[in-house]
Amino acid sequence: MIYLNFIFIITLLITSIIDWRSYRIPNRSVLILAMVSFIFIFLNNSWSKSITSGALILTLFSLLYGLGYLLKKQEIIGIGDIKLCTILGLTLYLQNIPLFFILMGTFGILTNLYFRAKKKTAISPLGPAICLSYFIVIYLFQ
Repeated sequence: MIYLNFIFIITLLITSIIDWRSYRIPNRSVLILAMVSFIFIFLNNSWSKSITSGALILTLFSLLYGLGYLLKKQEIIGIGDIKLCTILGLTLYLQNIPLFFILMGTFGILTNLYFRAKKKTAISPLGPAICLSYFIVIYLFQ
């Protein structure tokens, strides 16, 4: 189990760095996280809870993605962010999803403010905020 945690943490870290630099979440990272998540789910025998959490996050992020196109005619969240959150959501307890969203929003805003000030761009990566929020929720509150 400790090896799985190590793989998970390293993959989250690498995913954050890649997204920070290239505004892209690699499918390989999402696949590794998915495989490790399914092993966690299998070992904990928590299929129904996991599917519910993952489906809820997928639904909320898909709505956010759709609203971005309706209101702004542009992406306000990337497909990679949706895939990453859905996979991470599989291992979150339902009661921790609001905290995950609050932390992710807070870190996402801080990241955006940094990119506006230092890099002079309104576009910022959400992956690091997602990964940090997940890490905090999973290891401190779950």
